[in-house]
This record gives sequence, structure tokens and C-alpha cells, in this order.
Amino acid sequence: MSPHDASSEASTAQDSAVEPWAEAILRFIDYGIEVDALIEMHLSGLGHAKKFPQLLEITNPTPDALTIARRRADIALKIEVSGSHLMYAHCLLGLWSALEAMVEDLAGAWMKAVPEVLERAAFSKVRIPLAEFTRLSEDDRIRLLISEAQRDLRTELASGVTRFERLLEAVGLDGAVDADVRKTIFEMWQSRNILAHRAGICDRKFTDSCPWLDYQPGDKLRIDAERFERYNQALMSYSLALFNRCRKHFNLSLIEAAAPVPSVPNQAERNSHR
Repeated sequence: MSPHDASSEASTAQDSAVEPWAEAILRFIDYGIEVDALIEMHLSGLGHAKKFPQLLEITNPTPDALTIARRRADIALKIEVSGSHLMYAHCLLGLWSALEAMVEDLAGAWMKAVPEVLERAAFSKVRIPLAEFTRLSEDDRIRLLISEAQRDLRTELASGVTRFERLLEAVGLDGAVDADVRKTIFEMWQSRNILAHRAGICDRKFTDSCPWLDYQPGDKLRIDAERFERYNQALMSYSLALFNRCRKHFNLSLIEAAAPVPSVPNQAERNSHR
């Protein structure tokens, strides 16, 4: 499922599209669409940069202009040959951050839409000075409650999708997660950690956690188009599942997924792409 598919399906739900909880999810899907557009322009730009020196020669350019064009063409070729791994890595980091924000925004919007969730156990344990709490706006109060609940729930210690499901359970929005989606998001989370905290160099924790990727400690993690698309599809499927959990609460019709998330490739499939 592409972000465009997810956006189209979610936006057909006119009875919920204006709700804050729906907006939180749709903002994430829109971000995915922007990432897709960025990738498209990146790949298109590489193609144009490679061809530009040849086109420029027709115009009798200055030596400096031609030198710059050829240098950029060489860079574009190297990036293309590398599979644009750095670009996909940065897109992965952005999508993960957007996912974290979406889940927190969804939880906050749900607390407004269904105020009785504040009576749930996760929030009864929160201890906040009354004077501080009363000075805050409604949105800031909710953000503070979410932050304190996450601390009590130790969500930062959970892995993959579980870190989100803990918070969603606190507001009554937890649910089943497709096994392939769960495993793919776990792999994406592990990859995100290596990119963000290890400069893309695999460590033992990563290789032990994702043995199916066939990396060794010290290897450079490479995010190619196929892997990024698998991650992207998993996130769009998960966001649509969250959308349906909300709709189910209000007895609204559920939205069908356009396509299943590809499973993690087996050894033979991995070898065929190396």
C-alpha cells in the first residue's frame, strides 16, 4: 500500500475526516506522500544531472560551467550506482519521527474525543503538581499527561510497534497488529537506531535482533529502494489499522487495505538481490 492509496482510502471516510483523531493519522499519511514526492524528484534529478553536460555542450558553455556540470554528473552517477542509500536512510529517519508524533497526537486527540479514557489506570497513576497543571492550556495538559504516562509505562524501553501499543492501550486504542507489519516495523526501528546512533554501522545488538538481514557487526547498513518501500508499506498499513480502530469505536464502517505488506524476504530471496 502506497501513501497515496492509504490517503485515498482514509479520505473516503468523510464522516470522520474532520475529527482531530483522523487528522492526526491523515497528517502522517500526507507526510508519507511528501516523502514519495521527494524520492521521485531525487531520482529524476539524478537522471537530469547525468545528461546535462552533454546538453550543455550544444550551447558553447564556459569551461567552468562545463566542469561543474561534469562534476555533478559524476556525483549523480555515483549516487545512482550506490542505490541512493543515503537518501533512503534520511527518509527512513523522517518517517520514524513522523510515526512517533502521529501516535502521540492520536492519543491526545482520543483523550479529547473520549474523555472517559482519563479514568483508565495509566492516568490514575500520574502525579503532577496541581498548580502547574492548572496553569497549562488543555493541549499542554494532554501532552503532559501523555509524557508522564509514557514514562510510567516505560515505552522507551519497548521495541518496534510495542512502544506505540503501550501508549495506545493506555487510551483504549490498542489492538491486534498483523505479524508481517509487526516484524517489518521492528526491523525498521532497529535500522533507525543504527542510522541515528551508530552512524549506520551495524553492531552486535542489531545483527542479533535482525538475523534475517544477514549483516555482521561492523557492516555498513544500506537502505535500498526495495527495503524502504517495504517499511513504508508497513507504516501505511499500521496507520490504516489505527484509523479503523477509531472508526470501530464509533461503529463506523471499516476501510479495506489496498494491498498486504510484503513479508520479510527469506534467505533465497535475499541472495537473489545481492
